[in-house]
This record gives sequence, structure tokens and C-alpha cells, in this order.
Amino acid sequence: MSDEQVTRANDLAMQIATAELLRLVLGELVFDEDPRKFKHKLSLLEEHANNSLRSRQHFPSANADTEEYIKEAACGFVTRLIGSIKHAKDQ
Repeated sequence: MSDEQVTRANDLAMQIATAELLRLVLGELVFDEDPRKFKHKLSLLEEHANNSLRSRQHFPSANADTEEYIKEAACGFVTRLIGSIKHAKDQ
């Protein structure tokens, strides 16, 4: 692999590892024996995170379209991450 490919592969590996750690930590943080309560807590977490992301400006020097794209992409990541967390009884 070229140096650029190694750098990109390392960046991707770091993103995958970070997402996996977040999944594990968030699953433990909101855990409840009752799967419905667990899912409700995850839903609230997702809602609060996405509302927070949408409510503020992240890159003041970016144009409005870029800022909006970044916000929606970040919200999509939150939604996919939260959606990937399953209760032990659902696995």
C-alpha cells in the first residue's frame, strides 16, 4: 500500500473503532432489563443528540448549504449508530 492508502486505511480503522466503542458505552449507559425502556432511552438519546446538532452552527466559515449538509450527515451518523445498538434479549 502507498503511504496515502495507509493513512486512509488508518483513518477508517479509527472511525470504525470509535463507533464500536461508542456503541458499547452507550448501550451500557442506557441499559435497562426491560427492552422497551432500553429502546425508549436510546430513542431519547438520539432525539437529544440530533436536536443539539441541528441547533447550532458548527462551521461559521462554511456556506449555508455546506453547514446544512454537515448537520444532516452528522444526524444520520447518530441515527445509524443508535439504531445499531440492540438489547441483549433482541439479539
